[in-house]
Amino acid sequence: NTVVKRANPEFKLEVACLTDRNGIPTYKKPMRMTKTSFNSATGGNPDLYSLYGFFIWVGYATNKSKNLLSFHLIRVRKIEYLTRLCDRLGLELRKNSRNKYVVFSENIGEEFRKMFYNEDSDKTFPNSFYRMTREEYRGFKEGLVSSDGHLKRQVSVYDTSSRQLADKIQALSSINGDV
Repeated sequence: NTVVKRANPEFKLEVACLTDRNGIPTYKKPMRMTKTSFNSATGGNPDLYSLYGFFIWVGYATNKSKNLLSFHLIRVRKIEYLTRLCDRLGLELRKNSRNKYVVFSENIGEEFRKMFYNEDSDKTFPNSFYRMTREEYRGFKEGLVSSDGHLKRQVSVYDTSSRQLADKIQALSSINGDV
């Protein structure tokens, strides 16, 4: 029997500006954008965007039910975060067997499948997210960090095997001056 291991490429957001021997800025490949734009819009529901960010890394929505989101959570920190978030959003959260937590709401699974999965069933998010407000972006980033993101040398690091998601997170971070 041959065991085939799935190769998961790792994409990270890192700020890395270097200079060449002439003092001209160069960037690690792929090139990272500098702070050239900034989102100044305000308002919105940051808690909902926190759920979006949390879902992108640790949640999933199956075709079996259009009314639920599932999360496999073991760490108490993540469970407590999702519990507080659901309380603030007025969503029902249940614990099932084997550390599976389920969020119930009318059509939530169907909506999240449409928003967060591409045609290849890889995670992504809609282009409309590029227009989120500052508060929504802060919520979204909080959800990312609370799921599987972490800070490394004051740089937010998120690991994914989805090239499309990595590219979109880079663009969104740049738009919001978070590079």
